[in-house]
Amino acid sequence: LAKESDIKASIEHENRKLNEVTGQITILVKETEKSAKGQVKEDLSKRVEEAVKEYVSVASVKKADDIERHLNQLFLAMANCRDVIRHVKLDRQSYRISLVDIHGKDRPIETGLGAGQSQVLAMAFVGALAKSSGRILPFIVDTPLGRLDVNHRQDVTEKFFIGQSPQTILLSTPTEINNCVYDERPLRLLDMLRPYVARAYTLVKESPEVTRVERNYFGNDLG
Repeated sequence: LAKESDIKASIEHENRKLNEVTGQITILVKETEKSAKGQVKEDLSKRVEEAVKEYVSVASVKKADDIERHLNQLFLAMANCRDVIRHVKLDRQSYRISLVDIHGKDRPIETGLGAGQSQVLAMAFVGALAKSSGRILPFIVDTPLGRLDVNHRQDVTEKFFIGQSPQTILLSTPTEINNCVYDERPLRLLDMLRPYVARAYTLVKESPEVTRVERNYFGNDLG
C-alpha cells in the first residue's frame, strides 16, 4: 500500500510538472502568435506608410501644378511685366518660386523684380494657395497698395480685391484707395470698389488711449 501510495504521489507530481510545462508552452505559443501578428502589423504599417508617402508625394506635385497655374494667372495679370517675365515656376518639392524671362532663362526673384512687383507676387501666391485649396477663404490685406505704382494699383484692385474671395478685408491708409490723379493718371479706385463694399469703417485716434470708430471710409459713405 505504501508503495502504491508513493507511486500515485509520484504520478500526481509528474502530472503537475507536465501541466506546468504545457502551460508554459501554451504561453510561449501565444507570445509567438502575438509576435507574428505584430510582425504582420508592422509590415502592414510600413506598407501603409509607404502608400501614404507616395500619395502625399503625388498629391503635392498635383497641388503644386494647381498653385503654379493660379499663381501665373494672378501674377501676370497684376504685375505688368509680360514684356520681361514669361512664367513663374514653383519647385515641386521645396515650393520655391523662380522666374523665367521672355528668353526662357531663369531669373532670380531677388534681382528680377522691383519692390512693387515683389508685393504683387506675394499677394498672387496667397491668392493661388487659396484657390488651389478648394475652400472658401477670406482675404485680409494690410496696407494693400502702399508700394505700388498706378498700373499695379489699378490691376490689383480690379483683379485681386474684386472676385477672388467672397470676403476681403482691406486695412488701408487714406492715400491708398481713393479717387485721385496718381503719376499724372486719373485713378478712381474708390468708385471701382464702391459696388462691392458691404461695410466701411474709419479709426480716428483721439488720444493715445482712445480711438473712435466712424461708419465711413475717411469721410466717404461706402456702405
